[in-house]
Formats: sequence, C-alpha cells, structure tokens
Amino acid sequence: MRLLNLKKLISGYIFIVLFLSVSLLALPLHAQTVYSPFYWVDGKILPPTQESGVSTDKRIVVFYQTTVESGYASDVSGLSGRSGRSGEFMINAMQDNRLKITPGTYKITVIKADDNYGVNPTDMIITGKGYDAAPNLVLVKEAGISSPPEPPTPFTGEAPVIESIRFDDRLYQKNLIGKGYEFIASSKPKIEVKITADDTGIDLSTLAFSVDKGSALENNHTISENDILTKVLGTNGPTEVVYIFNFKDKGETLSDGSHLFEFTAENSVGSTSESSKVSVMSGDTTVIGTPITFPSPILLTEDPKVTLQYELSNDADIDIYIFDITAKVVKKLSFNAGEPGGSSGGSANPNKIDWDLMSDHGYKIGAGIYVWNIVDKNKGKIIGKGKLAIFP
Repeated sequence: MRLLNLKKLISGYIFIVLFLSVSLLALPLHAQTVYSPFYWVDGKILPPTQESGVSTDKRIVVFYQTTVESGYASDVSGLSGRSGRSGEFMINAMQDNRLKITPGTYKITVIKADDNYGVNPTDMIITGKGYDAAPNLVLVKEAGISSPPEPPTPFTGEAPVIESIRFDDRLYQKNLIGKGYEFIASSKPKIEVKITADDTGIDLSTLAFSVDKGSALENNHTISENDILTKVLGTNGPTEVVYIFNFKDKGETLSDGSHLFEFTAENSVGSTSESSKVSVMSGDTTVIGTPITFPSPILLTEDPKVTLQYELSNDADIDIYIFDITAKVVKKLSFNAGEPGGSSGGSANPNKIDWDLMSDHGYKIGAGIYVWNIVDKNKGKIIGKGKLAIFP
C-alpha cells in the first residue's frame, strides 16, 4: 500500500513536470526583435535674415535623395513635431520604408507656407552612422517647394522572421535559456539558421551574425551564397532561406566561456534580429551536474523502460555500463560523439537515453539497486555515475 501511494505521488509529480515541459515547448521558441528601420536627421530653422515676426514653428521639413516623388520623409518644426522644441525638427529618414539610407548626398527643404516663406532644397551629407545633423535652414521669401507632394505609398508586407537556430543539430530554445537553463556548444559549432518571409522576400545581402558584439572579442560574419543550404523563391525574392555556417570549415574556434550570438536579416519592410547565448567548455569531456533517471523508483509491473539523463561539456564517444549489486555488467550502451547520448548541449539540451530494461543476455532485469557509469570511450575514463532503484 505504501509503495502504491508512493508510486501515485511520483506519477503525479512526473505528470506535472511533463505538463509544464509541454507547455513550455508550446510557447514561441524565440522572442523575435522585429523593428522598422530608422535613421535620425535633426536640425534648426532660422528666421529670415534682417526680418522679424516670421515664425519658425509649424514648418514642414522634407528629406529626400533625388526627387520627392521617389520617396521622402518629413517632420513639422516646433512643439507639434518630433523634436518638441521651438524652431527645431527631427526626421526619421526611413519612416516611410522607401528610403534605404546609405552614405552619400541627400536633399533637405522647407515647404513654402501660406506666408510664402520656405527653404530651397539644400545638400546634406549622410554618414551612415544612424544620426546626422542638417545644416541650419534659413527661411527665405518665395523659397521652398510650392506644395507638398502626396506621401509615397509605403511598401507593404512583413519583415523576415528567424524561425529556428541550431548549434550542431541541436535546437536553441530561448524560452528555456530565459529560465536559467544553459546551452553548451562545441568550440567549432555548425550553426544552421532558418529564415522565412512573406512575398516581400528576404534580402540575401543582409544575412549576417555577430559574436560578442560590443566586446573586445567582437567578430562579425556575413553569409554568402556558398553558405546557403536551401532557398525558396517568391515573386520578390526568397521567401525561405536556410543557411549553414560551420566554424570548423571556416577554420575558426570559439574560446572557452559564454558567447552571445546575434543573427540578423532584412527586407524592404524592416529588419529582424535574434540572439542566442551559448557556453563553450573545451578540454576533457565532463558530466555537468548530476545524472538522473526517471521514473524513479521503477516498477517492473508498470514501467516498460527507464530514461537516463545527463549533460556533457563536449561531444564525445560514450559508453554506459549498468551494474547490478554484485558488480556484474548487465547492460552496455554505446553512443557516437555528436549524436544523442554523445552530444554536448547543457541543461537546455541534455542527453536522454531510453533503456527497455532488457539485459545484454536477452532477459528482463529483476528488482534491485543498480549503478550506471558514464565512460568517455576514447579516454577510458569514468566521467559520471547514476543509480537505479527497481521494484517488483
């Protein structure tokens, strides 16, 4: 009776854990950072030279590259505009999603108002750094564009979405990392990224990722056609792209410790970025944490199998030996490096091995206490141990 109650209690606990795990997996795998592009241009409007009583507020300032018909951005000077300051303006130069800002010469002008004051188109240099100040714009009578054009029709559609990121064929699950789990990657990982978009397409020239951005170890990579594994074409370009960047093939190695990856992609509508935090542990392979088994205890009358779970610091060829109380080996399990049972991954992606409780001699094992050793096959070294409690 006590055993039955214990079994019910443990089964209930396992059900709760499995329920929570399934619920977590049902959540989006990534918290995408999707944003509209922006590039700030600000400046001041000055009153006419040697004239007074002409307001510099509520003036329409227009920014464009060649012609306003091909796309422009604008703001209103003064308190009603983005700057919120008298006589000043602040333009998001990419606000209509038609101007893709690159370094070069652009035009800025003030529309001729009802009082006939404005500013003729004036050259200004865009540096490409995300912010530039316009030259002071001095109001002149009978100057400026006579009337504002109709706003250009912005592009419609959606920015790209980074659907999945894999390190050495293991799916990176950001929701688990946010809960304190750790993702272990190899020092020379093979990274696979899948990106999708609607018929707006994906700009392949923008595919890139950075490692440890903003640190002394910052390393930036662009994706070439040679890195693209598959590509699905739509009306305006690829609507799905899968690329692989293999550090081993590139002759690159990640140092020990934590690394932050940031993956990016763009199209005419906007940009997407997605980050991944991974840890690298080189040197001899070790078991991280304590190996566990579930269910525990095991009831032979109800449980057809047991799952052995453990975390490795590196990919390694692994042998698992299961001993009975007399130290006799009843089962040997072997796994190749990089495959389930022999892969790194950390607590976010542990190895989970099912055993059907059958011995190497073809019989189902009996009740008792068993010990299982995790062995680095190439080193001939025990790197972890676990226990099994099996009841009739």
